Amino acid sequence: MWILLFIALILILLDALMLLRLGSGLVKASDFLIPEPDLHSRNSGRPAPEGAGKVTLIVPFRNEIRHLPRIVKDLEAQTWPEDGVEFILVNDHSEDGSGSWAQAYVRGRARFSYMELTESERGKKSALAAGVRSARGDWIIQTDADCSLGPEFVAAHMAARSTTGADLVAGLVTTQKGKNGILERLERLDLLGLAGVAAGSFALGRPLLCSGANLSYSRELYLGTRAYDPVAEVASGDDMFMMIGARKLGGTLVYLTAPEAVVSTEPVGSLQALVRQRIRWGAKAGRYRMPDIQAVALLTLLTHFVLLLMPWLIWLRPEVWVWLIPGFAARTFAQWLLLYRTAGYTGQRCDLWMFLPVLLFYYPFMALVMTGSLFKKGKWKY
Repeated sequence: MWILLFIALILILLDALMLLRLGSGLVKASDFLIPEPDLHSRNSGRPAPEGAGKVTLIVPFRNEIRHLPRIVKDLEAQTWPEDGVEFILVNDHSEDGSGSWAQAYVRGRARFSYMELTESERGKKSALAAGVRSARGDWIIQTDADCSLGPEFVAAHMAARSTTGADLVAGLVTTQKGKNGILERLERLDLLGLAGVAAGSFALGRPLLCSGANLSYSRELYLGTRAYDPVAEVASGDDMFMMIGARKLGGTLVYLTAPEAVVSTEPVGSLQALVRQRIRWGAKAGRYRMPDIQAVALLTLLTHFVLLLMPWLIWLRPEVWVWLIPGFAARTFAQWLLLYRTAGYTGQRCDLWMFLPVLLFYYPFMALVMTGSLFKKGKWKY
């Protein structure tokens, strides 16, 4: 029993130290990793900066008729000069009329183009590949159709590229304000926690996570990383396999936490949908073949398992609370500190007052997600 207790305590403390280390990476990122966005005039007649090249922003979509009008409005509002950017909407066999809507929308708009996947092409990875093949830009930005972007989004990514010489730039993703219920807060704080891990790990030089809703890279890097993406075996994970490929190729990877580059998306709306989404994200972890990423995933898995069992351990052996409760407190503080720093970039620190109530739901929620991730395969759409 005492050996198990010792192992449990070590796991909790190791996880807490990891979170604190990632939090220190966020401080490091705020000191020197974030370039000041080179924001340009809203005057569409102003040319793109010399040497900037053309950028292509790709939006793959499937059955997004409700969201497409918003994302294209955000694209129209981009401040990056018109001659320096194009937007490609790629339809992955939509059945809700979104394809027809997008096709009609792009007519007469020089910066926009529309594509449809062939019958032999399916999924987000195929949509991105089709977009890259048609892109005229040497720098690619990708986002999702259900996201919202600020007007300086493209400019911020281009500034990060020019300032750092990056091959890949990742950015923050959060959720928009909805009804502010406990489920919405759970989703937002979980997403901010993942973003904090991503930003901190990039700053420390060992990127662990990124999101395809806020990602840019060179065409050359995209082509080079195809050998590291098991497309035939894993339908999702375009972002993570891109990042892993970039690391293996020795590319320069930076994380952009500038407010202008933050992407927001709608809360999923139901517990079932949220669990399914997180399972989809986690199901591909076994395919990463990156020791540090998989070690962190294993540590997180074991720590959550221990924390779920902690009430039972204390009930069984009340004397162990002297050891487990301080460990839990240390881990909780490290988790809160990481969220506090990340929420500062997205302007959502007001949500942290719900941190402790959310935490009560978080561990059972993660148990569902982690169990499902072991037995489910990832798909782009359920």
